[in-house]
Amino acid sequence: MHRMSLIRLGLGLILILCLRWEALVASNSYPEIGDEIRSLKVWPEGDSIERISDGEVLILDFFAHWCGPCLTVSQELSQWEKESGIRVIPINVETRKPEKTIRFMEKAGIEKAYFDEDHSLSDKLGVYSLPLVALARVEDDRILILDWYETFPGVSSLAQRIDYHLTREQSGYASNKSDADQNRRPAKSYARNSSLDGEIARNSIGIEAVGTFERFSSSDIQIDNTLLATEWNGLQWVSAFSISRNRSAIDYTPSSRDLVGQGASRSESSDQVSLNLERIHNPRLSFLYSLSIYDGFTDFRSVWLDEFYRQQFEPVEGYQEGDPKGHSISLGGRYEYLPATALLEVVTGFQFDRISPAYEAAPFQPLTRGLSEVDTAFVRASSENLLSPRLRMKQQLQIADTTERDLRFSYQCDLNYAATESLTIKGSLGLTRESSAFDSRHLGVAIERNLAGGFLLSLAGRRYDDSGEIVDPLILSTAAPALETTQYGMGLSWSGERLAFKLLAGRYRSDYDALPPISFQFENLYQDRRWSVLRWSGSYAF
Repeated sequence: MHRMSLIRLGLGLILILCLRWEALVASNSYPEIGDEIRSLKVWPEGDSIERISDGEVLILDFFAHWCGPCLTVSQELSQWEKESGIRVIPINVETRKPEKTIRFMEKAGIEKAYFDEDHSLSDKLGVYSLPLVALARVEDDRILILDWYETFPGVSSLAQRIDYHLTREQSGYASNKSDADQNRRPAKSYARNSSLDGEIARNSIGIEAVGTFERFSSSDIQIDNTLLATEWNGLQWVSAFSISRNRSAIDYTPSSRDLVGQGASRSESSDQVSLNLERIHNPRLSFLYSLSIYDGFTDFRSVWLDEFYRQQFEPVEGYQEGDPKGHSISLGGRYEYLPATALLEVVTGFQFDRISPAYEAAPFQPLTRGLSEVDTAFVRASSENLLSPRLRMKQQLQIADTTERDLRFSYQCDLNYAATESLTIKGSLGLTRESSAFDSRHLGVAIERNLAGGFLLSLAGRRYDDSGEIVDPLILSTAAPALETTQYGMGLSWSGERLAFKLLAGRYRSDYDALPPISFQFENLYQDRRWSVLRWSGSYAF
């Protein structure tokens, strides 16, 4: 399969997502839940729900007493209901232990809650995870779902979404509107007329700034990664812009059998600029665009090899100083085929790299320059599913085609299990295969514990091994031998209303198999190392 075939495959899958969405729109696919809402009962008495008026906007707040994040969401919605007049319907999905539910309602300020006696509403919406907030609109005795929020965006963003939907209706956007529907008088603006005017005006576009610093240190290598990013969240666009610098400092030590090389200290940096855009076509379909440009050495291995070839061949005619750089571009689509429960994402793209080449000198022959440009085409498909109220699974499959290589297939599965209200267990499994030339496996586990005051403690470990990339041990090659790595670390994070940070420290060990004798010159590059890892990140939401 050629690289263009991969791109065509990715574009075809994205087109299928779009056609699938258009088919759903044509069939009025937004769930109609009028019967299910009207069958809700007041908890715990069992009385019928109060009358729901035509044209009314409803916020459905699904909660359970054991769901920690639900409390914050319900508190915000209860307060907003009092200030804006919009109707919030709290729906209790856990009818056991009523005394705990009563305490939850008191803390959240909920005066009256409802329950889904026959689970018809929960089944129709696929409520498998909490918290879950849904936005609904009453239209000619029907109740239509407009948006779902598994991650609550805040009342200001919710007010904007309400205005957004009402504006679309007034402009005749929805194909199922009659002329009489479109000629109704303009509806109230919940964003502009609520008592939260100041806050909503300031947050018409959500902005978040993020900073990250990471350091890996061994006896002869130090790697520093620094990133600054900002994200804008609008009604129809989400954009993220980042700049980063990767610095690799090495103490170069040639092999004891290398008669030309000399010890040296060298430091190189790589700067990268990235832009990611998400076009929100509707609550269930988004289009993804990405562009990234970098300049410089991206890892310590390329710095080490460039220093080796510089010392060996700099005086020789035909040698050129390494100047690596590259860029990538991708586009994709994300489709939520079950509301707040299951999504599918497809991305395809190109990566263009100009690398620092290898050199070879044969007796009485000009210096031979190796491959200096590498192109990669890829297509990646991922799905995310809620298997139960406590278990989430994400799977990803990628196919990549790189210059002078066979197709590389990669698969990864991530699991997230909420064991209790305060304890989460995460697992990750990955496999990669490239014909008979390369294969790898990794397994990771993390345990997170919520502490008082917004703190979270995490413990993590990861094991990785691969077969190496040496094809023929009788031929001189810079390819890496088989590798095994082990990582473990501890992290502490804190999250407030606007500010958040995370600090992680750990150890990392990398163990290589022995190189073939003919490649002895690279034995100090592929030596066993013990690393210290320090990572800090912080964010602020404006």
